[in-house]
This record gives sequence, structure tokens and C-alpha cells, in this order.
Amino acid sequence: MMRGVINYFKCLFRMHDCRNVHKLLFDYVQGNLPPDKHAKLAEHLRDCPMCLEYVDTYKRTIEACHKCCRPKAEMPPELADKLRDFIRREL
Repeated sequence: MMRGVINYFKCLFRMHDCRNVHKLLFDYVQGNLPPDKHAKLAEHLRDCPMCLEYVDTYKRTIEACHKCCRPKAEMPPELADKLRDFIRREL
């Protein structure tokens, strides 16, 4: 219980770190981050319950979409790359 309270207050004082989580989220969830960035984000998530909840919600959303909205054909790799590039640029 006490650790949770301490981590919550850490989050409040490190909001600038939390604002950048969304920029890395797609690649983190897909396992496409470079090892150093992945390790840094994983470390942040261990101490930040708000970001961890955000990541978990994001993962559940992806899983729900995969279950309900599975296309008949896979997305071509070129299109997937363009979509990832667009998301990185715009978000």
C-alpha cells in the first residue's frame, strides 16, 4: 500500500516523463523499441502506476480490436511502415 502511494507521488513530480510515454507506446507494445529505450520505458512503468494503467488499457484496446476487427488479409509491410511513421510524426 505504502509503495503505491509513494509511486503515485513520484508520478506527480515526473509528469514531464509521462507526457512522452504516448510517443513510444505503439513501438513499446509491438516490441519494436530499441533495447535501451525499451529498458528506460519499462523502468518508468515500474514506478508510475498512471502510465502503467495507460499502457495496460492501450494493450487491451489492441487485443479487443484484433478479436473483433480482424481483417481478412494482413496489412502489407509497406503500409504498416507508413502508418507507424505517420503515428510517430503526428503524435
